[in-house]
Amino acid sequence: YLTDQICVIDMGESFQISSPPEDLGIPENYLPPEFLLDEEIAIGPACDIWALGCTLFEIREQIPLFYMIFDKDELLAEMVRFFGKPPQMWWDKWQARHNFFDEQGTWLQNQSDQEEWSLEVALSKPLEVFQPGGSLTGTAKKTLIMSKVEQELMADILYKLFCYDPEKRLRVEEIVAHKW
Repeated sequence: YLTDQICVIDMGESFQISSPPEDLGIPENYLPPEFLLDEEIAIGPACDIWALGCTLFEIREQIPLFYMIFDKDELLAEMVRFFGKPPQMWWDKWQARHNFFDEQGTWLQNQSDQEEWSLEVALSKPLEVFQPGGSLTGTAKKTLIMSKVEQELMADILYKLFCYDPEKRLRVEEIVAHKW
């Protein structure tokens, strides 16, 4: 359910940027592609920005962006389906890409039985809101549909948070200043 109460919790995974841990200890579906591909530059603020994008999507849509994906290669495949082919050096490094895509980055599965994959499609789906403290077995209290303007603004900020190049992801100041 939705509430206007905000609470920041669980600082157990926090660390000094100058002294990053070897492992972040967060679910893979919140990790950026550079971390999944074992890039040395992976741990840092850009990793947090990617995770923030995943979190914003999940808060707004009430479902994780990369839902029920437990395999690193399937997760990378979903990223490519949403955001396109990654930089060539990452593409070449990802050995399992041939199981999902041709060399141009085109999905190998039968396209006719696949739903269109984009943030815009995901953000256009209705959100069902249940009564706080009520049962989830009944009907939704109300259905919310994000306005077209909010869909566009949210897609814009998410694409900027999910930029493959960690150096080009939005900075915190830019996120706070974004129209969304």
